[in-house]
Amino acid sequence: MLSFIIDVLKYIMGFFKIVLKMCFLFYDSIVSFLYVINPFYKGNKSFRTQLSNQILFTGVEAFVLIGIIALICGVTVIIQAINNMPNFGVGEYFGNLLKIFVVREMGPILTFIIVLGRSGTALTAYIGNMKVNKEISALESMGIKPVDFLVMPSLIAMIISMICLNFYFGIIAVVGGLAVAKVAIQIPFLIFLKKAFYSITAFDVWFLSFKSMINASIIAIVSCYFGLSVRNIREVSMVVINSFVVTGILTIAVKGLLTLMFFKWLFPGARLLF
Repeated sequence: MLSFIIDVLKYIMGFFKIVLKMCFLFYDSIVSFLYVINPFYKGNKSFRTQLSNQILFTGVEAFVLIGIIALICGVTVIIQAINNMPNFGVGEYFGNLLKIFVVREMGPILTFIIVLGRSGTALTAYIGNMKVNKEISALESMGIKPVDFLVMPSLIAMIISMICLNFYFGIIAVVGGLAVAKVAIQIPFLIFLKKAFYSITAFDVWFLSFKSMINASIIAIVSCYFGLSVRNIREVSMVVINSFVVTGILTIAVKGLLTLMFFKWLFPGARLLF
């Protein structure tokens, strides 16, 4: 029993050690980005190329998949809401329902899962293969830091892509869902569309952007960290799995912590789900 407790404590300490290293990696990435946006800084000329390539893979190439899933979710939620809300006498809350359930909650969750499974794991495998093939060592021998060349552009591109994808998900889910529902059950399209978009405030836009930044930062940093930790070719598949699992755990933990800070300490009277 004692040995089991010791093993558990070692595992927990090892996990927190990894999280601490990820925090340092995130800090280095932010410092690197501040250097890049400095107009007097002449280094890292490949930043725009790396950034555009990552945005293309993470954001643009995921539009079709995100759009299909958003449309299916939007149609399902909207048809159920239109058919069932009048039975409870709450039809006037249709816009708020879509805002909370589709735009604020379902959209970020599904987008996070898709980006993590598609782009996060691919980024881990890409950097891991670079590490195995000694490309990381080659960069360091030329005086190029992996954080500047790989991690920081991936982080910024992931944040930009995640924000755009979340807004794209919300628009497709609401507009596309209402359009399909109009054909299926003959609803007054413009009336319900106004209810949906009139309920969205500036705070919702900020809130969705903030949540997107948090999710994207966790995906990018965890994926890059595990990719850089690869030591041989056999570890590549393992670090991909580990990055997926650790990203999910950290996201839940960070979300719970931010919820506690945001609604209990900063805005104790808020009734908003984080």
